[in-house]
Amino acid sequence: AGESGSGKSTLAMMLLGFLAPTSGEVCYQGKPMQTLSRAEQMQFRREVQAVFQDPFAVYNPFYPIDHVLTVPIAKFKLAKSKQATRDLIEEALAGVGLRSEETLGRFPHQLSGGQRQRIMVA
Repeated sequence: AGESGSGKSTLAMMLLGFLAPTSGEVCYQGKPMQTLSRAEQMQFRREVQAVFQDPFAVYNPFYPIDHVLTVPIAKFKLAKSKQATRDLIEEALAGVGLRSEETLGRFPHQLSGGQRQRIMVA
């Protein structure tokens, strides 16, 4: 929350690495973001994720939701098998009030805006 023009979007863009500060620095665990090692950057990305306001513009319409949820699990090596990946996905969906049988196998255009936003959080 904050006034219009107070810098919320600018701060978010700096945290995501899309903008560099014009003065001062943005730190993660006491270290300037631009000095983080690759491992520290990966840890930051594990802990901090963007939830974009427009759930219709975020997803590639050619990929099913399964793919959208599988990519970060593979990238961050969170599961050692396909079944472990599936279990993580089902747990994440349940955590945001979505059922896997109503979500997996579907494409973004087949889901409501609210469902898409919850998938971003999952």
